[in-house]
Amino acid sequence: MAMTHYQQATKRTELPSMGVEGSNAFLADLTISEDPDKTIVGGFFRMEKSDKPLVYTYTYHEMKIIVEGEMIISDETGQEVHARAGDVFYFPKGSVITFQSPSVGARLLLRSKTRRRSVIFTDRTRHKINARCAENDYFRSFSADNRR
Repeated sequence: MAMTHYQQATKRTELPSMGVEGSNAFLADLTISEDPDKTIVGGFFRMEKSDKPLVYTYTYHEMKIIVEGEMIISDETGQEVHARAGDVFYFPKGSVITFQSPSVGARLLLRSKTRRRSVIFTDRTRHKINARCAENDYFRSFSADNRR
């Protein structure tokens, strides 16, 4: 099987809005694996200074890597971290996580790896995610030369 390469993917700045009122949060999926038992989704999340924080309940396991900027990330236990580039986070399924950005914002690389049965991706769901990735202007803008 050939690998896929998205050249300079973290350098792109335009992401579609998550559509959460009062929260300047942006999200785009880049790719999804074809393994129905151990699905991996990769993409990007960005949070800019907002009127309201983004509160998200995870229905799957997820890892995030801060690639630039800063963000305040807290969980339902009260733990709070002022995250900066290079920090890595793991959010277990069921976590309630609050994201805030005190400044221009942060960009995070998402690596969402589900464990068997944590999230069930049916062929129909997988097709929808793949179609969303293919139709997304952010990722469609990668030329064939940049996606190998």
